[in-house]
Amino acid sequence: MPDLLDTERMSHLREVFEFWIKIDEKMAMFHRIGVLRLRGPDAYSVNEIPTNAGLVELGIMTPTKAQMDRAMETLVEMLDCLGDQIRSSDPHGATYAALLMNHIRTKRGDAIIDPRWNDREATWSLEHLVSNDVFQKSNPPPMYVMEPFDSLAGKVSSTVEEWLNMPKK
Repeated sequence: MPDLLDTERMSHLREVFEFWIKIDEKMAMFHRIGVLRLRGPDAYSVNEIPTNAGLVELGIMTPTKAQMDRAMETLVEMLDCLGDQIRSSDPHGATYAALLMNHIRTKRGDAIIDPRWNDREATWSLEHLVSNDVFQKSNPPPMYVMEPFDSLAGKVSSTVEEWLNMPKK
């Protein structure tokens, strides 16, 4: 009861409570979007905000197909939205987002259930927009709108394949 009458103590406890609410909100957000991860300070004392604590992170190393599909669908939505939003200010970032979308569509497309994204043969919007940006600047013009993007995706795929097949030192 004395704590309730102590303004300074109540202010401190409010700050501690807000700290833990922020952590809980992030964990709830991760859960909603399908990210199977928990984070928090590695050490703490009751009614104190952790100050010199490290970060502990726990997650599922081998999620079920349903869990992975949910996370992939969220990732596709985020890449499409953010990639399009940064296209003019960060064309490199938009291109990387489109490349990852291309990889998901062509290699992991079976994970996508949403009707907007489940056509693995059709080019997804961000891929098309990024390729069209390059198409409009190309001289001579490519044979088809997706040619610059298809070429880049092929080069990236070949390079990654080379890296993965390198012998260990």
